[in-house]
Amino acid sequence: MTTSINAIIIAAGAFYLLFISTSFLATFQSFLSLIAVMMGTMGGIQLVDFVRQRRMGWNTDMANPRGHGGRDGRWTAIVSLIIGTVVGLGLVTSSDPNFGKITGFLLTENGRTGVFGSSGLGIVIALALGAALYAILTFGLQLDPKPDYSLVTAGDTTRGKSGPEAPTPDAAGRHAADRTER
Repeated sequence: MTTSINAIIIAAGAFYLLFISTSFLATFQSFLSLIAVMMGTMGGIQLVDFVRQRRMGWNTDMANPRGHGGRDGRWTAIVSLIIGTVVGLGLVTSSDPNFGKITGFLLTENGRTGVFGSSGLGIVIALALGAALYAILTFGLQLDPKPDYSLVTAGDTTRGKSGPEAPTPDAAGRHAADRTER
């Protein structure tokens, strides 16, 4: 499935470059700018997760498949990614006329042609906004979903006083597999 999606994206990009774009360099720079906005936002969200995992003893079972501690997705991260990306796209500019239609919509005309529009600061703002929004949703409002152990089998559980139990964290909130010596 991933290979099919990659093939479609590559074919669409090649078609655009060959038949629509007037300048390879402008299109390539615009593409890199658009990817940097989304990747910057995603990087900020991942940094928040790294802090949670390493410094705060976050339950890393959320990285497991659904039913074994993980979930299909965390809406808090997805919402943060979408908002950070949209704001970031509104703050960067593009020299490709077609990409230019979806960028810079939050800038004034002077902002688009000035230093701010050409500097790529929208990427940094997208990173900071995505990380801050994700941190607020997960730390401040504590809206992150809890681990799902619905598919854990008897072999995966420990024997408790009242029968089999799903793995539970220690007093610091860490699971046995997460503990590292420091």
